[in-house]
Amino acid sequence: MEQKEQQLLEKFGRARLPRGGINYSSNLQSGQTLMLSATHLAYFAKDDETPAEIAGRFKVNVDKLLYDNEVEYPGIKAKKNLKPMTTIVMGYRNV
Repeated sequence: MEQKEQQLLEKFGRARLPRGGINYSSNLQSGQTLMLSATHLAYFAKDDETPAEIAGRFKVNVDKLLYDNEVEYPGIKAKKNLKPMTTIVMGYRNV
């Protein structure tokens, strides 16, 4: 495991996927981080959290975060409040 991955796991932990994948009965919560791959995380927003706040917390570029989520959330804005459990995907390598 690379040092960056280890640091992220120590800081945010690793959510384990339930057997059979994620479904509506999974115990995912607002504010939880899920490692999708060796290069990407999914974050489940808290009520009224903004993409800018999320980018700041994870120390990623807010414009890159917006770009990475534009297809799923057309018109996403840095200061727009998100609904709870909005799934924000972000890369964390080379940030």
